[in-house]
Amino acid sequence: DVTNATGGVQIDFVPPFRSIPVVAVTIDGNTNVIGYEVVSKNESSVVIKLHDEPSGLPATGKIDVGVLGWGKQRTNPI
Repeated sequence: DVTNATGGVQIDFVPPFRSIPVVAVTIDGNTNVIGYEVVSKNESSVVIKLHDEPSGLPATGKIDVGVLGWGKQRTNPI
């Protein structure tokens, strides 16, 4: 469970992936209809914001995030 504030949440990938990963988001336990937006995504992080449906106003809540990517960037070779 990741708490998503009104301004959104940034999730960092440590270590980063070698390419931009696929992100799956599930919204947990909200009483209102809530949608999400992946604002930005790169090899090292993703930013996700929640919004109330249908008004589109920013919302808070909890999300689960699954990330699938290729490889890890390492500082030293194996």
